[in-house]
Amino acid sequence: MQSIVVDKICRIAYNALRMKPYVVAFHRWSKYTHNRFLKIWKGSGDLEYAWKKSTLQDLISWGLEEDIAGTFLEERKKIDPAREQEKLDKLHVHVLTIEDEQYPILLKEISDPPAILYIAGDVSLLSHSCLAVVGTRLMSAYGTQVIEYIIPGLVRAGLVIVSGLALGVDAYAHKVTLQQKGKTVAVLGSGLDVLYPVQNKKLGEEILTSGGAVISEMPLGASPTSYSFPVRNRIISGLSRGTLVIEAKESSGSLITAHCALDQNRDVFAVPGNIFAANTGGTHNLIKAGEAKLVTTAEDILWELGFVIEDEDRDVENIILDNEHEKKIYGLLSKEPLFVDSIIQESGLPSSDVTAILTILEMKGYVKNMGGMMWVKR
Repeated sequence: MQSIVVDKICRIAYNALRMKPYVVAFHRWSKYTHNRFLKIWKGSGDLEYAWKKSTLQDLISWGLEEDIAGTFLEERKKIDPAREQEKLDKLHVHVLTIEDEQYPILLKEISDPPAILYIAGDVSLLSHSCLAVVGTRLMSAYGTQVIEYIIPGLVRAGLVIVSGLALGVDAYAHKVTLQQKGKTVAVLGSGLDVLYPVQNKKLGEEILTSGGAVISEMPLGASPTSYSFPVRNRIISGLSRGTLVIEAKESSGSLITAHCALDQNRDVFAVPGNIFAANTGGTHNLIKAGEAKLVTTAEDILWELGFVIEDEDRDVENIILDNEHEKKIYGLLSKEPLFVDSIIQESGLPSSDVTAILTILEMKGYVKNMGGMMWVKR
């Protein structure tokens, strides 16, 4: 009996593997849509037959319009499934279909899950506890400070950070996660071989070399479009147990991700900010509407997600200060940015000494220059 079960599992695995090149080939079809693909898949029951031998009448009987079916019959002459698979293998790209066991369960639960996922890196991360972190591309110094303050606690708890590799909050969330030796997943609005924006190509490579993953529902060679980014946002939120919004204008694209999360019955979190700053209008509106939970620490998020927060002082560092002047300046700083002139005035030390000590403390990793001569404790 056991051998029969094993044999059946092996046949299923073999058939799934055999089908992959045809799944990818169908995805290269210019008229591909999720619904059309499913009609062909369900109608034929065999993608290899559908690709190699289907007729116009077959395609129409499976639910395709005649002109769409005609387009497919013409285009398949120019697409070689084996060649497409070779391209993926060369780039070490794994293909998951919604029928695969490794397909992430949370993503499968959304109303419009992608039928196909292209994945570079660690596929298993997609099934871990994930948190989406999104926000404005025009990140302020406050935004960087918030990310540096909240992300480490999330990483320590074991959350995988998911974002979109965009400029601003997305990229910085990935970077800080990597700095904390955590795992992160980048979801693209383009093919995996068309990393966008180009400024973040190196970051994408660092995510992979650190054991993370870069994924897309778009085939190789697909360029980003104004449509592809809002559509990929449902994947960012769909993979995640919750979505954290850090700095978002009232018209920010990150709000699309937040509303996708709400539609998917997932938690949304938002960090408050300066009421006069343009970058906080969207986050404040989420909070005012009761659509997002106001959070100010990693623990606020972990508590809502059901993590057990151990009663230990994990944030206390082993601070080593070499002299009284270092102690005095370090003691003046907090998480609230302080202007260097104020530090000079309150410390009573010469400006040259203050500048030198701040530089030393920054090299030790105890303080951070926020720009504009503003300083904070790390």
